[in-house]
Amino acid sequence: MPANDLIFQRLHAATDAELAAVAAALDEKLIGERAVDVALLSKELRADAASAFENLGKGDHELPYRRVLEVVVPKAADVAGWKPPTVDAAAADVWLEDYIVQAFAFGHRKKDATASESKAAQTAAEQAILGKTTESDRDGFARAASSAASSLFRAHPAAIVAGLALAGGAMAIAWIASAATRKVVPAVLVLIHVRLRAEVEQTLGEAA
Repeated sequence: MPANDLIFQRLHAATDAELAAVAAALDEKLIGERAVDVALLSKELRADAASAFENLGKGDHELPYRRVLEVVVPKAADVAGWKPPTVDAAAADVWLEDYIVQAFAFGHRKKDATASESKAAQTAAEQAILGKTTESDRDGFARAASSAASSLFRAHPAAIVAGLALAGGAMAIAWIASAATRKVVPAVLVLIHVRLRAEVEQTLGEAA
């Protein structure tokens, strides 16, 4: 496991509510010792991802977060009704996260969107995966990540109450074929939420 492993970074940065939400997504029980809980969730997220996707990774913490994101991206595109984008090997992990959030956010409202709105949303998402996210796009990311994660938590209402903001409405999850994928997608959305929440807090702190 590399020293800069993003899964460990996000889990360590998570609030108690966010950590509980990841645990709920993965059907795991926390014991209340942060280091032990973080190691458990890292192990289970990677194991579920490897099982659901390509049986990647041999050790408890070997599957890179990047590989998980690369398989979540087409799932997010499917929710939005778009053709999966080509992921450049040089694309930053956060760019993939931004695409995932944009795709899920659009999937949340696509039934009421016009063809031109769908095209505009897809273009914005594809710009995000190239690292060309606009300031106006980013303003709504944290809320969209919370909404998308919450809508996939129907089996875990306690996790929603614990801290994820529900923007309203429901997102169809019939596209999620396996039990492992049903765990991985909301867990990843919570990890993205951790990053976006921290970015908002930093911005507020700088403005104070």
